[in-house]
Amino acid sequence: MENIIRKNIIGLLLCLMAFQLAGCSPKVITHVANERPPLPVDSVRIFLYGERLPSSAVVIGDVAVKDRGTTTKCNYDYVVQLGKEATARHGGNALQIMEHREPSFKSTCHQISGNMLYLTPAEMYSALTDTLSFMPADDTFGAQVVYATRRSNPKNVVKLSTGPSRITSKVYSPYGQVHKKMGLDVMLSYEHIGNRNFGFGFTTAYNRTTYGGMSDQTFFYVGPDFLISHMTTKNWRWEVGLGIGYTTYSEEGGNSGGGFGALTRLGVEYAISKHFALGADWNMMSRTFSAPKDFHLDKNERYGFDSMSLTAGMRFYF
Repeated sequence: MENIIRKNIIGLLLCLMAFQLAGCSPKVITHVANERPPLPVDSVRIFLYGERLPSSAVVIGDVAVKDRGTTTKCNYDYVVQLGKEATARHGGNALQIMEHREPSFKSTCHQISGNMLYLTPAEMYSALTDTLSFMPADDTFGAQVVYATRRSNPKNVVKLSTGPSRITSKVYSPYGQVHKKMGLDVMLSYEHIGNRNFGFGFTTAYNRTTYGGMSDQTFFYVGPDFLISHMTTKNWRWEVGLGIGYTTYSEEGGNSGGGFGALTRLGVEYAISKHFALGADWNMMSRTFSAPKDFHLDKNERYGFDSMSLTAGMRFYF
């Protein structure tokens, strides 16, 4: 009985290890038209889209290295190495990368696709010494591949924005519930974005809200952010940010205090140049404070203010 249990456990562990190895590696997809004897991986040379290659080169087929969805090891050098190995296995000595997709919201992996080719020594020498480019319309190898590049995320971003805001939670006065709760947000943020589109930053926010005849209220927030950023092919950048920090409020001639603030932000911007962009953010802020001693709170109520704002302004990349 113990032997059976031991065998089952070992078999289960082997299955889990096999699944882990398969899930952590990118998926390599090949379509082979002209199989040739295998060649050493070191003999495979990389050619990028736009580099001239002789029309007499033999097309072995095409190869794509894609994300499985559970892939963890997928930096650019590694996926190119997988493409070279597939090319050599089918008898090619040249890999022409036709498409390179950088990490994005959909996938945190580098992904490539291209043509597996065989060149004679003379053709290889000619190709390596010829630096001229050919136009995509030449369609030298009959490859119907659309080349799409994404502009990389800026490493550092400074954002300055302003716009209207509204308190969305209930606000009470000695005369009843207050309905006029419009204000103005001014926000200044710094963001640092890493290689996998994840980043961190710091945000300060100032808000002044008018209650229509009552004392105006001023809020201040400061705290760190965690964010995810994505740059598209057409110079648009999207991001989602979450932050927690310290917040204060003060009323004209009234109460004041400090507490906990939580910020959620969804932003979009358009890069006009390498270092400048215009953008807008949809912000949701939740502020929680200690209630005054004489203030009565019903069950499940908290003393605080929730707000939403739409801010727009300038972004500086560096």
